[in-house]
Amino acid sequence: MKTSESKIKQTFDIGNDELDVIDNFKNKLRLSAQKKGYLDIETSLFEDKARYLNATSIHFSKIFNVERPKEKSRYVLQSDLAMSMSRFIADNWSHSGGPVKLQQNGYLFRDRVDNKPGYRRIFQQYLLGIWGMRNKMMDAEMVLVIYETLRKLGLSGSFRLQVSNHNLLNNVNPKLAELIRFNTDKDKRLDILKTYSEISDNDIENIFEILNSDGYDIYELQRMRLKLTNSKLISAIDETLDFISAINKINPIINTRTIFNNLDGTNHYSGLTFRIYYTDQNRKETLVADGGRMDTMVKKFNSQLDIPASVFGVGTQILAQLIMSENPNRSDDIKKILILTSPKNHMQGVVAQQALSSKNNFVSMMMLDSKKQISKVLKSDFYRNFVFIVCQNNKIDIRNTNDINKKILRKRLDEIIIRENYL
Repeated sequence: MKTSESKIKQTFDIGNDELDVIDNFKNKLRLSAQKKGYLDIETSLFEDKARYLNATSIHFSKIFNVERPKEKSRYVLQSDLAMSMSRFIADNWSHSGGPVKLQQNGYLFRDRVDNKPGYRRIFQQYLLGIWGMRNKMMDAEMVLVIYETLRKLGLSGSFRLQVSNHNLLNNVNPKLAELIRFNTDKDKRLDILKTYSEISDNDIENIFEILNSDGYDIYELQRMRLKLTNSKLISAIDETLDFISAINKINPIINTRTIFNNLDGTNHYSGLTFRIYYTDQNRKETLVADGGRMDTMVKKFNSQLDIPASVFGVGTQILAQLIMSENPNRSDDIKKILILTSPKNHMQGVVAQQALSSKNNFVSMMMLDSKKQISKVLKSDFYRNFVFIVCQNNKIDIRNTNDINKKILRKRLDEIIIRENYL
């Protein structure tokens, strides 16, 4: 069943085609993360309005209120998993006993840009997070848990990791990254940099070059470091190089680029940021995962706590749409099988289900009243990605798949039928 836009603007009713793809990814990532010590959590969909808005610079008009007729609105719907999970840490840190690793697949509610087709006001994200540690190896491990899970999905394109670091600017002034971010004009950016007398003209030129570069590999970044003289700038480059080195220690062949002009999330991220992009065979690039250091977020919910953190999240529904766009017709996939039978032929269906069930196949059975109802299901767009096994009149027919898969399924059915001496 396809996903379809509902009557409410930028909201969608999600069909089983998309849900199956999401569940497949979630199950893979959840198991991989559990092996690295991540605990499952599900934060509340409701957040205290004043407390939540105080922790972000996102305008309140982009967040959804929750109202009850008997009380004034004091709540908002969850709009950011990293914020909600940080709020949980702020409220429960005394119970944690130290560093903690959490994972969550959750629903987010946000107002979206009207002129971008496909944007959703309700969508899912899968987030991994580490609280209580400043450790480059742990950050690298978290990023690679998601990177390796994405690579196992069988997509035909390629993934690349992009690293950035707000501290290249914020080490000079804590608000400089945000100031540069919202002044996109190159001349204005240069004028802003020149106001900092502690930065030499040579370093200003180098920063300007870095901000306008399309990226560096680790060797190019090492050479750029040698051009700098300001210790604060060098410190940010060293921090970035240390993280890339940690990535390479775990996976030396990963495709990593450093691009410092990514200044998104200056209100949330406190330094290093990381993203994963997917490039399809037509060279179209899509952002599928992003995150970074978030060392100040817990303090925004509890001023008495200074808990470092790092998070990384996948847009699960963006990913699902990519997977389905590469393989829109999945009717040849014999992992989803629907047996159609009537009460009279119920035992035939039971035998077929026994013959075809395995760890690689999901076999369901639907009992219908008549041939007419069976015919309607066979034609239904809701079940278009199922292979059908039709049991009627002492016959078992295979529908909606190719000849090769028919032979495979027929062989399995015949083996149990002969063994059980059923027909």
